[in-house]
Amino acid sequence: MKISAGRLLILFSVCLNIGFIGYAGYAFMDRTIHKKGPGRFAHIRERVIEEMNLSPGQKREVNLVIDKNMAEMGKIKHRAREKKLALLDLMGVEGTPDPEVVKAQFKEITAMEMELEKMKFQHIARIRKVMEPEQAREFFRLLAKYIRERSGHHRGGSEK
Repeated sequence: MKISAGRLLILFSVCLNIGFIGYAGYAFMDRTIHKKGPGRFAHIRERVIEEMNLSPGQKREVNLVIDKNMAEMGKIKHRAREKKLALLDLMGVEGTPDPEVVKAQFKEITAMEMELEKMKFQHIARIRKVMEPEQAREFFRLLAKYIRERSGHHRGGSEK
């Protein structure tokens, strides 16, 4: 199978971007961990537990769900990071890497990232089950606020 230079360049660019994004994410998390302790998710945990008026039993359940999820996601994140590094190594070799091998590794990385996203939503659903309806509404309001803050998109004025 013959692949055009343009397609190979696009594929290389995509792979390079994945590596850069992965490194930038790692650097951000590393900086966050050193500044705030256990990482950016600690902030969400604190907000949920402190601002949600959870009962002691609910706090215990939420912490169990978070701890279990963080451990599971950590394993997948580590494997995905290793795959990204291997792909970058492959792309950096002299000559033209086998496009099918690059494509297969890229698919594996994408599948891991999709699994992480799926796990995030399952995690949120498990936390929601611990809450009363009013608490769940507040939980989702806080999550939306946090996402807006992280992305730099604030709804006008001051939102608490």
